[in-house]
Amino acid sequence: MIGSYAAFTLAATFLVVWQLVAWLVERPLRYSGTPPVHCGLQIDSAYAARLPGIREEVAALMAERRIPGVAVAVSVRGRMMYREAFGYGDIDRRIPACPQTQFRVGSVSKLFTVTAMARLLERGVLDLDVPVKRYVPSFPDKGARITPGLLAAHRSGIRPYRDDMEAINRTHYSSVTASLAPFADDPWGMFCARRLLIC
Repeated sequence: MIGSYAAFTLAATFLVVWQLVAWLVERPLRYSGTPPVHCGLQIDSAYAARLPGIREEVAALMAERRIPGVAVAVSVRGRMMYREAFGYGDIDRRIPACPQTQFRVGSVSKLFTVTAMARLLERGVLDLDVPVKRYVPSFPDKGARITPGLLAAHRSGIRPYRDDMEAINRTHYSSVTASLAPFADDPWGMFCARRLLIC
């Protein structure tokens, strides 16, 4: 009884300390008033008076979220009204971020994917409930009916990236089809079994 109580206390203490350290490392910071370096300003003359406020807002957000570099662009009806980059594209070499800097988008690309899917649904071009092979004939056969809807909801049985080395790499895929290669030979249901989902 005493042993299990000690183990519970040790585990609880570890969790509290871990959460405290995480909060200290990731807590929001206040903007010091020192603006970050910036590059590539382009602004429509109608919005030029708003530039100081825009820069202040971006700088405050970067400080609060600990963002090392960001590119901002605003367009209205297809016309660029404002663009500028702040901070660093390469912190170690102190290379400023510019509008042309290529950032890793990571899961932000999911927003573009779901927006494109919604537009295709509106046009009647995409059906979420048909096999995905209708749209991508070279999609690897997994021995199960995988649909665009299942893929979009992470319920297809296709696994996520194994680790950071697989997710964060410098491989340039010439097409969406080529990007499927890392998953081509995986058995269906691997993701479901690991996450205990019903697929």
